[in-house]
Amino acid sequence: RAHFSVLARGLQRRAARRALFSPPARRDARPEYQQRTMLLEQDSFLNQLIKLFDRSRDKGSVFITMKRHTGTLSRKSRKAQADEEKASGESLESKVLVRAVAGKAKFSTLVPAKDHARFSTSLMNISKVKMDALKKREKPPKGKTSKA
Repeated sequence: RAHFSVLARGLQRRAARRALFSPPARRDARPEYQQRTMLLEQDSFLNQLIKLFDRSRDKGSVFITMKRHTGTLSRKSRKAQADEEKASGESLESKVLVRAVAGKAKFSTLVPAKDHARFSTSLMNISKVKMDALKKREKPPKGKTSKA
């Protein structure tokens, strides 16, 4: 019986330590991990992207993603969205959500379908100009390999 109480106290201490020092189950449960992505206009997005490439020239990576955006923020089925479109009489113009991430810096923009060609050429030109600091990978020398 005495052994059982010592064991129970040890388990209680271990549980208290675990609760004190362990991180929460989800990373977004802490407010410092909740970072908002800034939604910018197209021209200011391109200007910020240039600055982001300049900051990460020597060290770091820049990730650019493009994703289709229908204009609704809620999660509804496509059928429900189509029914609402017909009822209201106006169609939702599809847009492209463009995100840029480098470390903790995150920002995005919404590009309408009519401006997509102009924005894509601008984005491509910026990417070509600012990716001059890329290093070539060192390939292993092509030599005879001995089979064991």
